[in-house]
This record gives sequence, structure tokens and C-alpha cells, in this order.
Amino acid sequence: MILQLDWFNYFSEYLGNSFFEIQDEESKLKAIGLLENLKDNSPKDLSIIYQELINVLKNFEIKVDVFSKLFEISENFLKVNNHSEYFKTSVIATFIIASINNLLIQPDQNDFAFLQFSHSFLSEFMKSIDLIDNIKLKYVFYFALGLNSFHLNFLNESRKYFELAKELIQTLNIQNPKMYSFNLIDVYNMLGNIYYRMDELEKSKEYYEESLKIEKTFSTERGDINQYYYAISLFNLGNISLELNRFNEAKNYLLESLEINRKLENIKPGYFLPYISNTLLSLGNTYIQLNELNNALNCYKEALDYYRILAQNNYDFYIRYIDLALNNLGNIYFELKDFEKAKNYLEENLKIRRELANLQPEVYLPYLAMTLHFLGDVYSELNFLDNAKKCYGESAEIQKKIKGKNNN
Repeated sequence: MILQLDWFNYFSEYLGNSFFEIQDEESKLKAIGLLENLKDNSPKDLSIIYQELINVLKNFEIKVDVFSKLFEISENFLKVNNHSEYFKTSVIATFIIASINNLLIQPDQNDFAFLQFSHSFLSEFMKSIDLIDNIKLKYVFYFALGLNSFHLNFLNESRKYFELAKELIQTLNIQNPKMYSFNLIDVYNMLGNIYYRMDELEKSKEYYEESLKIEKTFSTERGDINQYYYAISLFNLGNISLELNRFNEAKNYLLESLEINRKLENIKPGYFLPYISNTLLSLGNTYIQLNELNNALNCYKEALDYYRILAQNNYDFYIRYIDLALNNLGNIYFELKDFEKAKNYLEENLKIRRELANLQPEVYLPYLAMTLHFLGDVYSELNFLDNAKKCYGESAEIQKKIKGKNNN
């Protein structure tokens, strides 16, 4: 598991602590309609674009000062360049697309229509990239398209654009490191994410380590938001070290990340619970590898408590994490020969896995079969032989069903 930067909160804090979200599908479609209108009709007066944008944003129940700021930034870029009105319109539209892509729909992985539209528009616009002589603006476009491609899992394309963005921001960073170091952190973290998805773990680790170096240099700059970045890089490095079987290294990264996230949670209660719970889950996995079972138990129990809280508002997402925590707790108690506690956790785990297997049988049926067989082992140890026989039988039937599908 690798955490991605929360673009929504990063940009909203950067532009004035304005937090917002799309309320419904209709509003999203209205935004797409507006952007297509901007692309196709090319209004002469940029103020018309601004006013139309504000009207649409009212449907989002969004604080418009964020987009007012974006409009102001883009207008200032354009004042120093003598381009056609169509080009100016495209710039504004691209800023809007990049902003909505970054701020409003991430991390919604279920609706790709908007991602695909913005990817198509940005790709078409990039054919005119050589017309831009402003390095900052060019960097924004490369970054936006790289991020968009990443969300769509176009990893080679995403890597290409982030490599181009890296070259530009490194040039700017040499001129003014205090201003552009955080942009460089953005790019390094995204390249780390890309290489992780491509299963190039050593390369991914290199980029996270580069990001961490910069974050340490500016550890007192920008307060909490830098600590947020720092904790995510530590978490990512911890998980990569775990996958590379460097368990003590992983433990040290994860413990430091956990400490920072706990401090941030005290400052902003509730917001950092997902980061804390994910870190605890990874730390528990690390303790398992180090055979520190009691430490692992404590991590999984605390993570489970937080996942239950988080599931109250987002059940479909966090039920999968509850599933993992319950399974891990059952496994440890079995190893410790506390079969009664193992039974309690695995029985709850079984209920959840049945639910998940109904939703995604191709993914969760194998796990359901494993849980049934494991619970059968627990029942056998407790001398509940009828229960054990039922679990083994159902597990065998599921495995037979899976094998039959694979053969076909």
C-alpha cells in the first residue's frame, strides 16, 4: 500500500483553507459541459469565462475564492504572453480542468468519464505546448497531464510527463529553492508512486528518499503541511522497505510516520485517522516479520478501532481494511494458541468475507475459502468438530468451483 498526496487538501490549504467537494453527478456533468463550451466556442472576453465558471461552481456549493485565485494566476501568466484569444481560453480551461481533476474527483476511482474527458482535452492542448515560453506555466501543464494519466493508470505516459515536469522544476528550483522546493517534492513523490505501481521498488525508493531529503531541509517551513508531506514519504518508504524484506528499516520509517500523524491528528481531529490506521496496519505487518507478535496485536487492534470509526461514513471503502485487520488478529491469536480469541475475530472476518465475495467473487472467493479452512482449524483445536467439518466442506466446495472456472 502506497499513499498518494491528498491534492484536495494540499491545494485548498495553499489557496486559502477552502474545503469543498462535488455534491452530485449532475454538478459534475454541468462542469464538463462548461469546459466543452470553453473548448469549442472560444469566447472573446475572458470575463465571460469567469462569470460562467462562477455560475457553474454555485452548483457545487464551492467557495469560489479558490477558483477566483486560479483565474487570477492564469490571467497574470497570460498578460506577459501575446497569444490568440483561443489560446488564452485554452489556458483558462486547462487550469480549470487541472484544478477539478486535482481537487474534486481524486480519489474517486469509480467514475472515469471526467478523467477521460480531461485527459483527451489536455492531450490535444499539449500539441501547442511549444507556444508557451513561460516555464512555470509549462510545468503546470506537464504536471496536470502526468497526474491525470496516473489516475487513469497510463503509467508510461504519466512517467514521461512527470520527467518533463521534473526537468523544468529543477531549473526553477536552482534559481529559487525556497519557492520551488515543494513543487520538486510533488514531482519526486509522484514519480515514486509511478515506479511503485510499475513494481520498480528500488527506483521508487530513490525518489521517495530524494523527496525526504528536501522535506528535512525545509522541516520548519509551512508548518503542518510539510509534516503531512514528510509523514507520507516516511510511510511510503516504510512499505517499500517491507516489500524489500528490510524489516528494521521499515519499522523505523513507519514509527516516525506514525508519531507525526498522531501529532497532526491532535491538531486536526478526525482528519488524520486514515493515515494513522494505515500506518498501524503496515507496522503490524512489519512486526509480524520481526516475530514481535504482541506489538503486532496492539497495532492491528488500534487500526481496527479506527477503521470501524471511518467505516461509519464510508463503509464500502473501509470494510476491506476491517477485513484485513480481523484476519491478521485471528492469525496471531492462533499462533499464540489463544483459540477462543482467534475464533471470535475469524467468525466476524468470515461474515465480512461472505459479503465481499458476493460483491466481487472473482477477487474474494479465494480469501473466503482460506478463512473457512482456517476457521475449521480453530474449531478443531476447540473440539467443535461439527463446525470444523462444515467449514472444511464449504472451503473445499469453493476451491473446486474456482478451479473449474480457471480450467474453463
